[in-house]
Amino acid sequence: MLNTRFLMSAVAVLCLALPIPALAQATIFNTKDFHQDRTLWTNPAYYRNNTPGQLAGMALNIVPYEGTGQVGAARLYGSQGTGTPGATDLKSPYPFKSAKEHYEAWLKDAKGGTKHTRTSVPDWSGVWEGGPAGGGRGPASDIVKYLKPKYQEYYVQALKAASEARMWSAQSMCLPRGFFASLDAQEFVATPEKTWILSSSFTEETVRWIYTDGTGHAAEQFEFPRAF
Repeated sequence: MLNTRFLMSAVAVLCLALPIPALAQATIFNTKDFHQDRTLWTNPAYYRNNTPGQLAGMALNIVPYEGTGQVGAARLYGSQGTGTPGATDLKSPYPFKSAKEHYEAWLKDAKGGTKHTRTSVPDWSGVWEGGPAGGGRGPASDIVKYLKPKYQEYYVQALKAASEARMWSAQSMCLPRGFFASLDAQEFVATPEKTWILSSSFTEETVRWIYTDGTGHAAEQFEFPRAF
């Protein structure tokens, strides 16, 4: 008759001797449901250290320009990125809680500012380029950690979609890009009373007017479009 106690002991010893396979780390590439990975969203390893631009590069099959000038190499889906954790620092160095508070403080400090003439306005001619494309040199987690929980979810969803070639924006449908397009300054036309900011894309030409003659912002009832 087989000794049951001996058999159980032998099985236990055998199990201890066998290597235990390591559990696979969930990433944005292999997750079954990214919503369940909230505790990992601020971890660079979740994105395999890819920057937002590198994640998009997996769909576009390019390495996005990030200040290096290197463009054109293929990026495989799920490949290891080159993000430097902490390199994308979005924390404001100023104590202001809002852009309006910041603007009003600088306006007060300027004490009226310089009264320019046609001959003294600064020369900002030329074609300008913004900061590093693709969300900076840090991994996607650098940006996620600055967002509130609600927008973290939206952003991670957008990153996952981008890496899988499911990118969408208003521009994808040949629609205007909205307010933030006006911040993509390419050319400036400066006068003593007003400065024009010009930019263009595949779908639109944008012009933003900044008044410097004391006109101030539009009345609140005119700040946002309304249906009539």
